[in-house]
Amino acid sequence: MRRLSRLDTSCHIFKIRIKTYNSWEEYLSCQCLLLLLLLGLNEILYFLTERLMFVIMLGSSVLLIIAGSTMVVLMDSDVPMALKMFVCCWAAMIVILFICVPGQLLTNAGHEFFIECYCVNWHGYPPKARVLLLLILVRTTKPLVLRAGFIADLSFETCSSVLKKAASYVTALRSIYTAL
Repeated sequence: MRRLSRLDTSCHIFKIRIKTYNSWEEYLSCQCLLLLLLLGLNEILYFLTERLMFVIMLGSSVLLIIAGSTMVVLMDSDVPMALKMFVCCWAAMIVILFICVPGQLLTNAGHEFFIECYCVNWHGYPPKARVLLLLILVRTTKPLVLRAGFIADLSFETCSSVLKKAASYVTALRSIYTAL
């Protein structure tokens, strides 16, 4: 609750300051405040979703492996049930993709913000504004990520890795099943 009240105060200060800047120092100060606001939002989002995303990622991965394995086993004997398992596999893949997309978007936005700050022609700015810009640059070198627990960052790389591992398990089971 304390984080939310701090965030609300930051939002209120940001609303006041965005309308009143008259110099580069005030503008960059406002941008620093915006960065702190976004970092606060990232912290709250991470706190609220870390365990939930871990459970969803783990459950979807297990469902994908079990449904894929069942589909392989039932392919010869019960085709309608195998089709149901195929639908379950696709649903699990879509869930994994949808929970990885926000993390990738957050990472991309943080990287773009770093690039924009880096490309600014800061040589013409006053010394105070340069210091503020330098503080923004130092903070944006650490990438913004959403995590699924302590195990993995949520990104397209994680999504493809999970899907690749699940496909390899299903393929291994299929080769074992056909050998029997």
